[in-house]
Amino acid sequence: GTESVCYQFLFPFVPFMVRSFGVAEEDVGFSSGWIASAFMIGQLFSSIFWGWASDRIGIRPVIMFGLAATVVCTISFGCSQSL
Repeated sequence: GTESVCYQFLFPFVPFMVRSFGVAEEDVGFSSGWIASAFMIGQLFSSIFWGWASDRIGIRPVIMFGLAATVVCTISFGCSQSL
């Protein structure tokens, strides 16, 4: 759901954002790739926990928390001023 939207939302903006942080032009692609990779690595390591949590407390609270966390983290990422 929302993770794929956020992941696709990153690609048009990340290189410009990284460039605005003063990263050398030849390192912009590398830094942008690390940012995108960090998102997917976070999903890899947290998916087991979220599966366990949804089995334990129910899927609705987990989805609501995940949606709220996605909104907060996306806004925080968009407002960040440094890598």
